[in-house]
Amino acid sequence: MLTGKPPVELVGQVRKALSLGKLASVLDSKASEWPTFVATQLVNIGLRLCEPNSKDRPELTPSIVRELEQLHAPKERVVPSFYLCPILLEIMHDPQIAEDGFTYEGESIRSWFRNRHETSPMTNLKLSSLHLTRNHGLRLAIQDWLCKS
Repeated sequence: MLTGKPPVELVGQVRKALSLGKLASVLDSKASEWPTFVATQLVNIGLRLCEPNSKDRPELTPSIVRELEQLHAPKERVVPSFYLCPILLEIMHDPQIAEDGFTYEGESIRSWFRNRHETSPMTNLKLSSLHLTRNHGLRLAIQDWLCKS
């Protein structure tokens, strides 16, 4: 998809171009300009999925899907650190404030609690409560920032 070339020996050609810093030489110019960061990320994901040994290939898990979703947002724009979940280091879609005062991705902090953690992921101090509060202001700011991307 990225190269427009037949698949015969393509993995080797792409790996070589990537290692030499000449990825643009194998990209399909007819498919328009590929942002360097996006093309590199797609190539890295694609190469992982092309591993000959099935044990070395990742499954199409939510983390792979999230990696692909993240490519929609231009990476040249620096993501404000407070938009990132401190556990996942990914942009939050459901920011939740925990008792430690930090904001986390909702599913991430709930998973932390389900795994019987009663401490802050950031400070390692015992939390007085496992109650979460939606961070509506931050959610709206993140949505606005993503729309402007």
